[in-house]
Amino acid sequence: MDDLTKTAAPSDVSRRAFLKQTGLGITGASLATMLEARQAPAQIRGTSLRILLWSHFVPAYDVWYDQFVKEWGDKNGVRVRVDRI
Repeated sequence: MDDLTKTAAPSDVSRRAFLKQTGLGITGASLATMLEARQAPAQIRGTSLRILLWSHFVPAYDVWYDQFVKEWGDKNGVRVRVDRI
């Protein structure tokens, strides 16, 4: 009966440390899903995308943009067509 009346020993973990560790754990767990979400969904693979842009006043930008779009399309499995006006 004496064991029941004794108070529990105080924990070495403070409330602040507990909340900090819990927050880090939740952040770490959600980070994996956020990184996975950066990939293109399977349903857009094999589709096509058409982009209509104004011709840029710096012609080198148009060349760079075409290359960027081509690389993005290859990486995500999407055919991309850029039309300029």
